[in-house]
Amino acid sequence: MGLWSAPAALAETTLAELQASAQARSLHEAPTWRRLLYVRDGASEVISTDFFLAADGAGDPAAELAATLAAWYGDEVGDASPRCRFPARYLWLGRELALPPRPDPGCVAFERWAGFERLDSISALMVSGYLGNPASSFGHSLFKLNRRAANGEDIRLLDTSYSFGALVPKDENVIRYVYRGLTGAYEAGFTDKLYYARDQVYTRTQFRDIWEYRLALDPQQQRLLVSHLWEVLGRKYTYRFLSRNCGYRMAELVALATDRELAPDEVAWYAPAELFHDLMGVAGDHGASVAGIGFIPSSQRVLHHRFASLRPSEQAAVNRVIASEGVALAALVTELSPTAARRALDVLVVYYEYRLAAHDEAAEPALRKLKDRVLLARLALPVSTEPEHPVPMLPPVSDRHPPLAFGAGLRAVDGEPQVTLRTTGHLQDLADDPASGTELAVGDIELAVAEGGDVAVDRFDLIRVRRLQSSAVGIHGESRRSWQVRFGWRRDSFSEGDARAEVAGGVGRATLLGEATLAYGMLDLVLRDGTPADEDAFAALLQPMLGVVTRSGRFSLELEVADRADLGAGRWTPRGRLAARWRSGRQAELQAGVEHLAGEDAITLGVVGYW
Repeated sequence: MGLWSAPAALAETTLAELQASAQARSLHEAPTWRRLLYVRDGASEVISTDFFLAADGAGDPAAELAATLAAWYGDEVGDASPRCRFPARYLWLGRELALPPRPDPGCVAFERWAGFERLDSISALMVSGYLGNPASSFGHSLFKLNRRAANGEDIRLLDTSYSFGALVPKDENVIRYVYRGLTGAYEAGFTDKLYYARDQVYTRTQFRDIWEYRLALDPQQQRLLVSHLWEVLGRKYTYRFLSRNCGYRMAELVALATDRELAPDEVAWYAPAELFHDLMGVAGDHGASVAGIGFIPSSQRVLHHRFASLRPSEQAAVNRVIASEGVALAALVTELSPTAARRALDVLVVYYEYRLAAHDEAAEPALRKLKDRVLLARLALPVSTEPEHPVPMLPPVSDRHPPLAFGAGLRAVDGEPQVTLRTTGHLQDLADDPASGTELAVGDIELAVAEGGDVAVDRFDLIRVRRLQSSAVGIHGESRRSWQVRFGWRRDSFSEGDARAEVAGGVGRATLLGEATLAYGMLDLVLRDGTPADEDAFAALLQPMLGVVTRSGRFSLELEVADRADLGAGRWTPRGRLAARWRSGRQAELQAGVEHLAGEDAITLGVVGYW
């Protein structure tokens, strides 16, 4: 019978009867059928013609349903038959209609690939942002099928993962990549790989953390989702970086399995993080969609955690080995006690594995020799009996506020009232998670409406990125350089003048004080169209700044002072800001603060909503 079966009494059910029943119930309009075909605005978003059985199936769900039912009665059998190419369609139709049994030898390739007998659960993975690639800056989402080993062993790295992404030519330049991604010029598709291949790239090469959301799906929902993954592998879609991206496609898959709409038809921007907020109930009571959340730290985070657990003498010995390129290895073994040497060597093994994962080819032979020498020294010592302490879990993305923001407030500038409005296309700010050291804002605009109704742009950041390296573990050679860049417009006063175009970038240092307090100092170079002294001039300005941001529960506090120097005009423009924020849940926040800019003082009070 293959995958599908039905009572023998139904064997005489005819195609005409099935099609009439489907038409009478308007099954072609059912949400699940439209999800299976990716129908949006009356047509499918899949552009591969072999995804459809009807000639006009991409634009006519009813015709595709009729053709799918007709194929059930076709003569073709085995892996190449429509019944084996589209198992999710027939699984759903078998639940809705009385499909008669077929004398089919089964779908050997699909059954072997799906491995239902060992399927334990399905996880949605959220990978932290990677600033080395524009498309990865906002993070990445993918699925993982969690298998059970016959002997009960952990085989997580051998699980299968499924990812959606653009099919980008090799060595595509960044400008062309961003333009084509925004305009939908790329094709995209699903790919499957063993999870260890993704882990090698994300956690070991790009040093990205991963949060694993284990989905609470029953066996029927799991079977439908896995069957549909088989259908879409290798099919091509139109890719849009801001909307039809990995997060959106993963949300569609969850919607198919749970029959809960997560990804709206019309959406201008859908960040990967939105899927995980939706799963945890931001947009409804979907909290039951998640059975648990796990954390997979990057190899860099593991190394820092292991190094920080060493005693000072052990840390110093490790750094001497690293700095001397292995010369000090013999001294480490003889000068430390066997227990201390064992701990230090264990960390050195982790260090060289970390270095090798992100190595350049020229350095690989030397690094492998150093790692082998450390392993030999370690094998000469007894096995450790000390328990390992896992890396503490970082707050998952669903604990932060959603990325889209809109705010409104009141501002008094030297006693004169103004209304402020703010909207942001994507916001991940330091106050939400100071320990991350990462801030990313896209399309962040703030307007001021004066008492007479005049509207001015206070600030418009096309993009603003901060990466504050706050690790204080002190591993030899590890960079602690912090940096920030910004492109947009700013004005020099709360009440006068127009916003001027600016490009700013700087470097500095940061340090984490406790678990959720980050202090930093930066020096920016600002290239500006116009200065306070001469609006028609192009200026290069220096801007030193100091800041601190801290969070405790729902409350956060930010303090930043800066002094912008127009060296050509001999003018300094001090500025400062103190802001307090109190979050009510994940979607609303009250804000209050005081600011100083160009001799003006302002008091602000407002509310921000996130979604």
